[in-house]
Amino acid sequence: MRIKIIENIDSEYAVSPEDGDKIHSRISEEISKEHAVVIDFEGVDIVTTAFLNNAIGKLYNEYRREQLNAYIKLENMSESDLFLLKKVIDRAKITFEGEPKNDSLKNVIKEEFGDE
Repeated sequence: MRIKIIENIDSEYAVSPEDGDKIHSRISEEISKEHAVVIDFEGVDIVTTAFLNNAIGKLYNEYRREQLNAYIKLENMSESDLFLLKKVIDRAKITFEGEPKNDSLKNVIKEEFGDE
């Protein structure tokens, strides 16, 4: 199954959490049926972490990391958007997968806010 972001949110701006929820529902539905999903960002100009948190980050509360790696493939995502997605996934893992939260949370905070 291919999920074209621009067609599903009717915009080239993937910015709102509500649009992220739409994509999340589509992805989750396919994974629950054990179908592979290609998430296609072709034509998307702007992506925010608010969108990515809801579209992809929340999946880490519902599925194991191995399942997500096996079923999800990304296409046409810019390097800068991939960087944002990596941050979202790292935070989701800390929140939902029960990794050692103390050190991991400190690292995320340090990464976000520096040594303040």
